[in-house]
Amino acid sequence: MKKNSNLPLKFNFEEYTESEFREFMKEMFAAMSSELGGTHEERDRYLTKLVRHFVLVTEHERGTDVIFYPEPPPPKDVDIEQMIEHIIEEVKRWRAEQGLPGFKEE
Repeated sequence: MKKNSNLPLKFNFEEYTESEFREFMKEMFAAMSSELGGTHEERDRYLTKLVRHFVLVTEHERGTDVIFYPEPPPPKDVDIEQMIEHIIEEVKRWRAEQGLPGFKEE
């Protein structure tokens, strides 16, 4: 399986720059498809690891629903890049409302 080995998972949301978090999200969406190769089981294990990390670092109260059932729903014709932006904007909005730190400066 072709994992992005240059993708270090960080312990806290505020340790990520926005572009690093975007790369993390791209890797997660790639793991949802067959883009990374490997067996279905390998991709599923890797995806589970990435999704758990997303929930842990974002601390968003909606957990995985932010990814799989976004509110408000994006337009039907949205591509992966736009979906990632939609999710990132929701996480940034929610964290700001909760008084939690945002991204590290680029």
